[in-house]
Amino acid sequence: GRQAWFYGIHNDTVFRYRVWDGTGPFDQASSWTAEQLRGTGQGAYSYPKPFLFSGDSSGKLWTFWRRWTDGSGTTRSLAYRTCAGITGSSDTWSAYTDVLIESGARPYIMARHDGVNTLHVIASSAHPNEASFITLHHFKGVLDGAGAMIWYDSAGASLTTPFGISAISRIDDGGNLKRWISD
Repeated sequence: GRQAWFYGIHNDTVFRYRVWDGTGPFDQASSWTAEQLRGTGQGAYSYPKPFLFSGDSSGKLWTFWRRWTDGSGTTRSLAYRTCAGITGSSDTWSAYTDVLIESGARPYIMARHDGVNTLHVIASSAHPNEASFITLHHFKGVLDGAGAMIWYDSAGASLTTPFGISAISRIDDGGNLKRWISD
């Protein structure tokens, strides 16, 4: 009966969200919790992507984002945190976990899940303005029965986190094209 909306400033120092309580009018501020700020000191946050998996018996919300792992912004990662229950006030989030780390490039991430237990991720090798061509890569996370995410390349080989672009399956060689991950 509730909705959580995640948002932020590009390269924000925290990730931000509000929760609609499901009872009042959707368009009135009084129906929303106060803005919640999480993650101070864990690198810059960009592009938060929350997911619920029906196959996760704990009911955790998984939130993925791209973060800077250093102060200069030259090393970035796809990271996630989980929360056992979103109320919009005293939510307890796990520590972050880096999944994919790349130094010197800015990979962009597109993620979709099957709604049950699998998250598919496409990652670009870099920002189009920073490379002569962009390759696309795929990997996936599958929830085990204990609520942990296990990572695999496209062929099903197990990955140990954190891993780099070179460890995951290249699904397109770039064809000398500059493009965004959404292409």
